Amino acid sequence: MEKVYAVLYTKKELLLKKKAGKKFADGLVTTFEDGTSMLYDKDSKVVTKGRYKRFGSAVDGDMVIEIGNWHAEVDKELTTDDFNQWNGGRGKLREGKPVAPVVVDPFLARHLRPHQEEGVRFMYECVMGLRAADKTGCILADEMGLGKTLQVITLSWSLLRQGPEGRPAAGKVLVVTPATLVDNWGREVKKWLGSERLQALCLQNSPTAKQTILEFKHGHHQRMMIVSYETLRKYAKELQGAFDLLVCDEGHRLKSVGGNKTIDALLSLGCNRRILLTGTPVQNDLQEFYALLSFVVPDLLGTPQVFNRVYGLPITRSQEGTATPQEKELGASRASELQAKISAFVLRRTQALLAKHLPPLASLTLFCRPSEQQVKLYMAVLRSKAATSLLMDGGGGDDNTLAIITALRKVANHPDLLLGGGGDAGDPGDGPVKAPANYSSCLPDFSRQFSPTGTYESAGLSVWGYVRG
Repeated sequence: MEKVYAVLYTKKELLLKKKAGKKFADGLVTTFEDGTSMLYDKDSKVVTKGRYKRFGSAVDGDMVIEIGNWHAEVDKELTTDDFNQWNGGRGKLREGKPVAPVVVDPFLARHLRPHQEEGVRFMYECVMGLRAADKTGCILADEMGLGKTLQVITLSWSLLRQGPEGRPAAGKVLVVTPATLVDNWGREVKKWLGSERLQALCLQNSPTAKQTILEFKHGHHQRMMIVSYETLRKYAKELQGAFDLLVCDEGHRLKSVGGNKTIDALLSLGCNRRILLTGTPVQNDLQEFYALLSFVVPDLLGTPQVFNRVYGLPITRSQEGTATPQEKELGASRASELQAKISAFVLRRTQALLAKHLPPLASLTLFCRPSEQQVKLYMAVLRSKAATSLLMDGGGGDDNTLAIITALRKVANHPDLLLGGGGDAGDPGDGPVKAPANYSSCLPDFSRQFSPTGTYESAGLSVWGYVRG
């Protein structure tokens, strides 16, 4: 029976030299029942083939395979599905040629949890057209904390290095994200792959941006670009035709059914392999979900009018309180039909998956006595005209409930949050303290009566004594 292993390999003679660990490379070994095997490099090219010797056990983690002059240390055994993920798992290209193995780099694979392995496999099957021959996109809708970024980095690195045809499936990758997350994506790429494996270009909106894009398109040193939605719209023309994989983070920004400038800019890139990341694929409007899915998998759900008539209206109507039994039955039927239709292209997992990887939750409740200033300020808020009016007659037409609750919560955390103090206590020379910018107009300026301390003691001594002691 054929078996497949992810390995680190080197030549036997290098093992006798110092610092031999630096000579190992990532690869893959297939073994066959007749005693022969093949060793592939990270780009799916054959390094050597022939009869092999096996030492140790994969279960014990010390398995070694020797093929001629080559030494391969097994990282883990791969399943047949990992090895043959092309044309329904039959191991053949559409032209009938045998498929080259596409496996995750062991450098990244060792960090992946089972649900992340599933996510990488899901995205690979979608963007390579394995789930539908003419569909090459998907939505990864995992909740926050499940590692969507790592899954995308793993897929991108795999496609940049190898492909089922024996050459990389992607030449360059574009990640589009909100401006505040551009640098974070760059740090994540460096964290998981290091500078020596993949360098990501974080494109900024600057006078040299066009020249930077030109150098990126014609260069081979950097193969991933990270850009904000705003910068993408400005330089969409220069970025056209440069990418083989498009990733849109915080994809719920693209929920406009009628399209918008951002969607137009993304479509103008000419990249058909599209991945959309979002933690909230469906909020309150099925039309918005239609827009998201139609961007990554065009024509799957028909026109907006047809989708609304067949799915949108019946499902929405069935959830209303006045819906008849027939309308509820029809809505449930259409919802099941829609779920079955999109399940091949949308993967949604919740944080419940992390329960098996985390220790049991331990909650510790600490009661701390408020400081004297906290008590006085708390009572001052309750005695204010706005709070009294709210407690006595419901506010007299002015709903200041949220403002008063917020003020009380600030006092309970630290008086200075309400007073706006930031310096050290006991500095009378600082002059009058101005109220914070978010101070509610319905409350008086308590800084005239109370002075900020700027120290932790005014937030309750007992809890600090407990924590520090």
